[in-house]
Amino acid sequence: MNTLTFTYRNKTITAPMEVVKKHMSSTEYHLSGKTGQLYIFRHESTKWSLAYGNLTDELRECILDALIMQFEPHIVKTFIYKGERQIVTVGEVSGNSGTWHVMINHYYIGYLLHHSDSGAYSWHIHNGGGWIRPRHMDLFIDMLKDGKIKKR
Repeated sequence: MNTLTFTYRNKTITAPMEVVKKHMSSTEYHLSGKTGQLYIFRHESTKWSLAYGNLTDELRECILDALIMQFEPHIVKTFIYKGERQIVTVGEVSGNSGTWHVMINHYYIGYLLHHSDSGAYSWHIHNGGGWIRPRHMDLFIDMLKDGKIKKR
């Protein structure tokens, strides 16, 4: 049995959790409440949701964020933009050490590049990148330098 730890209203909560793989692109997370109630969260393809159980909106979003932070690979940040959850990931490109893709909700937004000869970093934002701005790319580079984003 796994556990999920999250902070809600300045309290750290740890809930028992079972991870149930449904099929290739669908996984359920069964959480047990304080008095035994069952809550089922579902991750299908790129969407996360509460599939069973009643929670306040604030608690539901808090648990979804904790699940995403624990189970999404290469996660950097989650937030709500125009009413929709945004999941930002930065992952190193396989077979191309020194290059990282920046993605939002699994859509390519740009890349970061480490120039091994000079040690400098650069970045590129693809097609305007939506809400991504140069300051965000600079933040991701700082996270790389600080070891907060994994290098191979």
